[in-house]
Amino acid sequence: MLHDRAITAWSAKASIQLVTNMYPYSADPRLGVFVKATVDALRRNGHHVSITTINRRLPKVAGYLIFWLKSFVVALRSKTQIIYVHFASLASPGVLLACMMRPRLCSRLIINAHGGDLFPDEGVYLLNSISKKALGRLALKVAAVIVVPSEPFAARVRNAYSPRAPIMVYPSGGVRGDVFISTGRVERKYALFCGRIIPGKGAIEAAAAFAVLEPVFRYHGLSCLFVGEGSELDTIKRNYSLQFSSGYFESTGFKTQEALAEIFRQSLLLVFPSHRPGESLGLTPIEAGFCGTHLFVYGLHNAENLVDPRYHKFFRFDSSGQLVEKLSSFIQLDNQTKYCIREETVKWLNARYEIAACDKKLEAIINFIQQATTPI
Repeated sequence: MLHDRAITAWSAKASIQLVTNMYPYSADPRLGVFVKATVDALRRNGHHVSITTINRRLPKVAGYLIFWLKSFVVALRSKTQIIYVHFASLASPGVLLACMMRPRLCSRLIINAHGGDLFPDEGVYLLNSISKKALGRLALKVAAVIVVPSEPFAARVRNAYSPRAPIMVYPSGGVRGDVFISTGRVERKYALFCGRIIPGKGAIEAAAAFAVLEPVFRYHGLSCLFVGEGSELDTIKRNYSLQFSSGYFESTGFKTQEALAEIFRQSLLLVFPSHRPGESLGLTPIEAGFCGTHLFVYGLHNAENLVDPRYHKFFRFDSSGQLVEKLSSFIQLDNQTKYCIREETVKWLNARYEIAACDKKLEAIINFIQQATTPI
């Protein structure tokens, strides 16, 4: 309903001040790539976007203090039609202070919330967790529009925070269909884990399942590849040293989008066992799915984002034991069945997450807030 109304709203191009604590820079071009994707989408839609972000070359505390001061001044003096804060917690303090001094700013404030913003990971320092939740709660309270990456995450935000502002879905920039593309019937040799290899992401669970299924996977010509970096990688290498020394397990660091797409096209399946409380979408498995990789995902909220409902029985699992069972059953399906499922899944994912479709969702959000903007 909100989207329908917004699409027919005033379509004048907006001036937008985007405030974020995560944005790519020379030393870390992967940092906040989906924030840059949002900026690129806004500019493709014809809007003028100015960016206020943190200087990552400064010490962390000094960098944040200066960033919050700068964003406070920018927001307080802003003549732009929309202020777009990307990350509800650590990106918001300066803008929230400006809103307290100039309340009408709230009527043109978009807050884009992600998982760790509102549902911090297990093991995060208690004070950090409390401060993130408090800032996130305040940001949601004053926002004119709240943007989240998926419908299941929107439901979680409503249940946990009960915000008054409308919640609208924009899938974090979407996926480049010109890069992540399936090549149909090609040899696929990997069972894959791809992402940060940290607590909660499930890499250890994936390794355990792959190890149990080694005879079956080897029979079908599969080896297992871990793409990513993080604190649990050394544990996996230590616990499965025999699998690594034999070549059944391999690992590699993060890749460019083009190199990653090539790995996906060589992969029969990807396991996404993340049980992080703040998992809000899963762009990496979506990119893999665009390339025809079959996605095995943990839990209903991940499955709703990543798996065609017709195929939940094949690909959704709720325990480590179920993961082994479903991998074992799937690997023994005939190739024609696997191919048909792949083709239908690629279509389903493209309809939801291809860049052009996502650009329309973002434009609907901008048009909606234009309609409700209070003149300054």
